[in-house]
Amino acid sequence: MTEHQARLGDTPRPDAKDAFKVEGTFVNHPYLVPNSVEARDYQLNLARTALQRNTLIVLPTGLGKTIVAALVIAETLRARKGSVLLVAPTRPLTLQHVETLQRLLRDEGLIHHLSGELAPAKRQELWGKGILVVATPQTIRNDLAEGRYDLRGVALVIFDEAHRAVGDYAYVEIGERLRKENPTARILGLTASPGAKRERVQEVATSLHVEVIEGRDAASEDVASYVRPVTPEIVKVPLTPTMRSLHQELQAVLNEQEAKLRQMQVVFGERNFGVTKRELIGIIQGRGRARGTPGPPNWPAIAVAQKGLYATICLEHLETQGLVPLKRYLDRMTEKEDDAKRAEKSFLKDARVQKVHERLSKGIESSHPKVDELVRRLKADLAAKPDLTAIVFAQFRDTVDSLHEALTAAGLKCARLVGQQTKRDQTGQSQDEQRDALARFAAREFNVLLSTSIGEEGLDIPQVDLVVFYEAVPSEIRAVQRRGRTGRTVAGRVMVLIAEGTRDEAFLRSQEAKEGKMKRLIRRFA
Repeated sequence: MTEHQARLGDTPRPDAKDAFKVEGTFVNHPYLVPNSVEARDYQLNLARTALQRNTLIVLPTGLGKTIVAALVIAETLRARKGSVLLVAPTRPLTLQHVETLQRLLRDEGLIHHLSGELAPAKRQELWGKGILVVATPQTIRNDLAEGRYDLRGVALVIFDEAHRAVGDYAYVEIGERLRKENPTARILGLTASPGAKRERVQEVATSLHVEVIEGRDAASEDVASYVRPVTPEIVKVPLTPTMRSLHQELQAVLNEQEAKLRQMQVVFGERNFGVTKRELIGIIQGRGRARGTPGPPNWPAIAVAQKGLYATICLEHLETQGLVPLKRYLDRMTEKEDDAKRAEKSFLKDARVQKVHERLSKGIESSHPKVDELVRRLKADLAAKPDLTAIVFAQFRDTVDSLHEALTAAGLKCARLVGQQTKRDQTGQSQDEQRDALARFAAREFNVLLSTSIGEEGLDIPQVDLVVFYEAVPSEIRAVQRRGRTGRTVAGRVMVLIAEGTRDEAFLRSQEAKEGKMKRLIRRFA
């Protein structure tokens, strides 16, 4: 018997209906700090379900998935059936969970945080002492594989951002180990956006051995009173004459590659924007053959698809990001030309691509009309409300960097939030630097946070007044995550910048269709 099992004893579990007492507006529970958890019907209902059956909870960002987890943890600990494991995708997110749970749960010394920065022997020691362990799934998977501990003494496992439990992600392996070693353990999955496809949701449920899916959205009866309206404002801007001229050159390159692929009978059918990036990647990964076609690699088709892919990426940069990100992308390709692949060299030697790069190298008056519109609107909003806070999401780090330059030059107080990786002219941020940026933002040292996708999921970004999508994203999961940064306790705003007649519009239509499908899917579980 491990130390944590000995401490917990063997008191039988009480009925979940009687687990939580409401006194005034707060939940009263032996393991909760008094007056720390507001009594919300939907959270209590979800927690009661999760105590009885393996449950996947789908709840919009900002409505307290961690609170539900804390309620389930508190009652599991009171029932004294074993320890609790909470896994979350990143180390910063696990640290945030530790901070939140330390604020909500009464028992001091209850929580142990395991990370790869600790020596394996120390992790093994802490696991043996732990009643509540918080870790990344990679850390747990590696330790389980090395036999440092097992899951037999665990009464509850919580998978945060559970939509990741697909493919070969570590959640899947942990779920399988749990099924073999401890099939009676309770499982709780938490996510704001499981995806629009029923097959994907089912894959998550199967991977985590979920018995019931509990979904809530803003229209749910027990949620509606806690949700503030957030209606996206779609702001459309036209491309400049310079952008349209450069677009014609790059589109001609892509059209030429598509025509070749059609002649090779690798691409079929008509499309609004021609062959897509996903199709080109599929051709490359499929060894140059049409889907389902057997045979050896078709190297000429692969080379054509690769050149088409570079043209597509350039067009996406031009249309949705701006001329500065496009120039930086081409600059990096040119700088590594000696080490470049044959397809890259072919692309860079194309006279039309060289014409585009030369034009960009002569100087850029304005990166994108989106930037000018963003600056104008932010200045107007700050004039009306000087303490306004906004987060601007952009797909690429180049765009975040160019926005930081433009907004700073316009006199706006802003800062970057990007990933850790540093390469060539792109400077990353360590986890400490990320946390520092978020702390400064929360302290109102600056008004605007410019973030890549790292700010979409998990990180504890403070409530903001305005969320800006610098570009539309075709993913319903990412759109929900972005919007969830506002409208939690007060009415918030969402603005989506769209370049007219470009991929932005196609991405927006795709996202709206997928999100509508996801909402209908969630309502079936509500």
